[in-house]
This record gives sequence, structure tokens and C-alpha cells, in this order.
Amino acid sequence: MEKKDLIPIGTKVSPEARDRIKAITDLKGFSEYDMLQMFCDVAIRMMDDRHNLSYDMETMIQLMDGMKDWKTTIRLTDPVDRMKIQEAFYILTEKTRTGTRCVHVQGDSADMFRTETFNIQEIVERFICQVLPGMYKRLRMLGNDLGTNSVYETLLRIVDDYNTNPDADELRIIFADNDWENGHKMGDHQKTKRTRLDHPELFV
Repeated sequence: MEKKDLIPIGTKVSPEARDRIKAITDLKGFSEYDMLQMFCDVAIRMMDDRHNLSYDMETMIQLMDGMKDWKTTIRLTDPVDRMKIQEAFYILTEKTRTGTRCVHVQGDSADMFRTETFNIQEIVERFICQVLPGMYKRLRMLGNDLGTNSVYETLLRIVDDYNTNPDADELRIIFADNDWENGHKMGDHQKTKRTRLDHPELFV
């Protein structure tokens, strides 16, 4: 292909976005031209539906979720003066105590209908819904299968299923099989290797 056959692709961004992009290209050691070339390359390679998608490709497509709405959706390259902070998630600390607490605020400081919540389930639900809408839909579908009432409960169930502690499971089994209140065993107990399927009632 000769140069005369090449078609230029360009766009305009806000000065703030331009500065951020420049900082990224300087940090990574490539030019803005190279960056746009690679973005186009990734879009063609990762989103061409003639190919079977690998896990990496599926992940890339998820990052580009909502493509059909790109024409109307908000962009970080838009002018800042056209944007408005409508919601915020704040991490609270205290000078004499350890740890943190999170609060979710909806509405700006001048909004008489501003609301606040410290409810973790609501915060997780709203954050994932707004930041990762594609993942949120998949988690809600998974929650329907698991019988959970929120994304927070779904995540807890996933963590519990994939992060079991064999020693803790064994202790639960020992205490479940013995009548410790009356000082004797309910039945003979042999210490064997257990799995979650041995005692599903412990994980309901």
C-alpha cells in the first residue's frame, strides 16, 4: 500500500485531555501518532466478529462496553466546563482511630435534594453499576442464579466459594459433630479431608 492510499484519522480534545495524553505518551515512550495507530489496530484485532474471541479479547471488548452509545456518551476528552460532579464516593478517616469508612453522596453541594448513605451494599451496587455497567449486568444475572439480593451479596458468595479454608472447615465439622454443651460427643468422628460438598449445609 502506498502513502497516497492511506486515509488520515483525527479528532479534537480538550486542553486538559491533551495534557493527560501527552503525559501518558511521554511516560510510555511513544508518540500520539503511534498511540492512535495502536488504538485502531486493537479495535480491528479485538472487535472483528469474524474471529473466535479469546479470554483476552473478551476482556478488551468489555473495556469498550457500550460501543453503540459512544456517539452520545460522555467522554473525558470533552471540555471540563461542560461537566458536572453529580455523585461522589468519599473515604473517611479519623485522626485518632484506624481504618476507613465510605460515604456515597448524590447531588452537588448546592442541591437541596442531596442525599448521603453509608450503606455498603448500596455503595457497592451503585459504584459497579455506574463504573462497570457491563460487569454489573453480568453480576446481576449471576445473582439471580445464586439467589442473592444484591451485587454485594453475590461478590461475598463468589469469594466464599473460591476462597475456602480447609482448616476452618474441619473445625466447623468437629464442632457440628459434637455435643460440647453436655461434654460428650454425639457420634464417632474421623478426621478426614473434607470438601464443601461433604457439608453443604455449612455454607448456606
